[in-house]
Amino acid sequence: MQLFMLPTELYRVGSSSSPKLDRVRIPRDIAFTNTYQENGMVWIRAGLHGASLFTLNGIKEKMQFFDPEDMVWQLPRTINVPFGLGMKNDHSDHYVIHPLQNMPLDEFKGKVAELAKQAKAFIKVKSLAHV
Repeated sequence: MQLFMLPTELYRVGSSSSPKLDRVRIPRDIAFTNTYQENGMVWIRAGLHGASLFTLNGIKEKMQFFDPEDMVWQLPRTINVPFGLGMKNDHSDHYVIHPLQNMPLDEFKGKVAELAKQAKAFIKVKSLAHV
């Protein structure tokens, strides 16, 4: 694990029991062009795409796209990130967790699931307007 200090708390919308950070989908989260097959496994190319996180403002701007009963999960500013993962602010209120080197998709999902254990349930989507 490597200790990261984020510029702000980051958020993810998930279910009532999980932030679903490891729910990485091709081509929605990772473009086909950023993946390849090797030894019968799907691999992700380093540093391009991965799992999305948002600032609180970013989540609020998108709240109409989520189920009102979904839970918003918060990652703390100081966070332990598994080796092999990086985090970057790719535009405005959007951040992405990405592999630092080419990595099998299943390994990436496992590392992201490990990171997700640090997330805390924050608030239901329907209550976001009041935060």
